[in-house]
Amino acid sequence: MRFWSGPFPRAAARDLTIKYTSLLQIAALEPGAGRARRLRRAATRWPGALREAELVGPRVCQERRDAIARVVAQAAPDALRRPSPPTLSRADWRRLGAGFAPLWYELHQMFADQLSWRAARRGEPSWALHDPLQSFVAWLPVAARERWGEASTLATLAGSTMSVGHAYARLALRSGLAETELRKQLFADLPRPEEARTLSAGEAEG
Repeated sequence: MRFWSGPFPRAAARDLTIKYTSLLQIAALEPGAGRARRLRRAATRWPGALREAELVGPRVCQERRDAIARVVAQAAPDALRRPSPPTLSRADWRRLGAGFAPLWYELHQMFADQLSWRAARRGEPSWALHDPLQSFVAWLPVAARERWGEASTLATLAGSTMSVGHAYARLALRSGLAETELRKQLFADLPRPEEARTLSAGEAEG
C-alpha cells in the first residue's frame, strides 16, 4: 500500500516520544489546575491523545514509548558503516512492531485538520454550509489533501456530516486495514480496572 511505503521521519518519532512522555507525566499528577492545563496542552498538540491514554492506560503508553525507542535505536547512525541514519518507511515501523506510530501520527494530523476547519467556520450559521465535506476538502492546504481524498469518497465512507468517523474510515482505507483492525491497533490492550487514573477529555475541559 502507498501509505505504508511512505517515509516516517525521525522528527515524527520524536514528537510521539514527547507525547507518550507527556501522557505518562500527566497520569502521575494529582487532580488540579496544573494537571488540567497539561491535559489541555496535550489535547491541542496531539488531538485524540487523551482518548488513546484513557483507553489504553499508562502501561501501554510506556510500552509504546519503549517500542519507539527500540526502532529509533535500530536506525541509529553508525560511525563506521552508517554515518547518517536512514529514514525508515512506515512499513519498516510496522515490521519492527511499532505500526501504531505512523497510524497515530497521521490520525493526530487528521483530527487537527478537522478542528482547524471547524474553528475557521465558527460563527457561520449551519444553513450556510450546504456541503460540509466539499467545503472541508476545498479548505484544506494542498499538503493535507492527500490524506483526505475526495469529498465524495469521504461521504461514501462515513456519511455527509463531518465527524471523527471520517478520519478513522479514511485512514483505514489508506492503510489497507479494516476499520475494526485499525481501531484495535490504535487502542490495543485496554487498561485493567486497577490501573492508574485515566486522562479524560472532561477533566481537560474543567
